[in-house]
Amino acid sequence: MVYKQYVNIIAQKPDIIPEHMLSDEYIDELRKIDRLAVLEITGTANMSALYTALKDISFEAVLPTISYSGTEYGEWKYIFNGLQAFKKVVEKNLNIFVFAPVLLGAPQFWWALNGRYIKELMNRYMGFTPCLGCRLYAYALRIPLCKRLDISVILSGIAKNGEETANVHETDSVIHYCKNLLSSFGIQLICRTIDYNELDKFTELMNGTHDKMQGACFNCILKDNFKNLDGDYSNSTDMNQYFEQFAIPAAAKILSRVLSGRGVDYACEVKNTLLPIEQPKRKYGAAGKHKIMSHTRK
Repeated sequence: MVYKQYVNIIAQKPDIIPEHMLSDEYIDELRKIDRLAVLEITGTANMSALYTALKDISFEAVLPTISYSGTEYGEWKYIFNGLQAFKKVVEKNLNIFVFAPVLLGAPQFWWALNGRYIKELMNRYMGFTPCLGCRLYAYALRIPLCKRLDISVILSGIAKNGEETANVHETDSVIHYCKNLLSSFGIQLICRTIDYNELDKFTELMNGTHDKMQGACFNCILKDNFKNLDGDYSNSTDMNQYFEQFAIPAAAKILSRVLSGRGVDYACEVKNTLLPIEQPKRKYGAAGKHKIMSHTRK
């Protein structure tokens, strides 16, 4: 797929969870590879963490995937330029073949999980931010692709500044729950974290392509929404309740319908997850029950 085709997909942002725009022949080719992993590509810094991970894990080939939610804006060219440089370095130094990237997205899914019921979610889970569900959404998108290709490993990477607090969507707690969702579908998430100081080591390997690794691939209109005016934030969200009571069950219901080939109403599935469980109605009160039992004994 040429860059122009990627740009068309990014511009239209179609729902392509179940339909990955891969030919049957291409799918058959990928399924024949024994040690094939899916890479989560989020930016140029993320590629450095992935490179570090690939040095320690034996794969025959990797399939980069890029997800969109509908909230992105900015320059996408950096991520594709970075991937070209990433491919050259990985194939030359690690002898791992890097396939062309696959784009995935379902803006209506993102909206239902993170936007439509935001008032209800804020009422239920103090400190709620859409970034939590967005992280889960990004991994959920890759599950149908993995199942279709018989891939059991998703490799992700995060670059952090040791002197700063991690972004809320990159904390160990969030990654833990994302791993739980993936494992329930038979997929292992391996997430490698590196320090920002290691980025220079990776760009040195680019052999003159350092400029291709510069710049963010894109930004999000909700970027840093969880931070206070001073740039700091306190994580007061009850992660256990948010993920276990809502986000994971809602995402799992949607994925189950997608994998079964049935149509899915994202908002309806999410709403049904949020609806309170009704207690069974009694046909009679305690007093009425006592009278009936007394009458029976007579």
